[in-house]
Amino acid sequence: MTAAGCEMRRLFDALDILRRKLRERASLTEQLEYQALTDSLTGLLNRRALERVAAQPSDPSGPATTSLILMDIDRFTAMYRAKEDGRNCVRRADEPAHVDD
Repeated sequence: MTAAGCEMRRLFDALDILRRKLRERASLTEQLEYQALTDSLTGLLNRRALERVAAQPSDPSGPATTSLILMDIDRFTAMYRAKEDGRNCVRRADEPAHVDD
C-alpha cells in the first residue's frame, strides 16, 4: 500500500471512530435526559418533566382545558425507604381517577 493509501486508511479509521463516539454520546445523552425527567424508583415522570409538559403550548384541536393534580402522600418518606411499598403507593396514586357521572 502506498503512503497516500495508508494515510487515507487512517483517515477513514478515524472517521469510523468518530461516528461510533457520536452514536455513543447521543445514546448517553438520551439516557441522561430520561434519568433527569423520571423517578428512578418508580419510573414515573418527576416534577421537572411535568413542568416541561405544562409549559408547552396546548394543541388548539385538543381539549380546551388541561388539569394537573400534584399530591403530597403522607408519610411517604418512610414508605419510600421501604422501596417496594413506596413504589406500589406511588404507582397506585398514578392510576387515573375514575369519576362517576
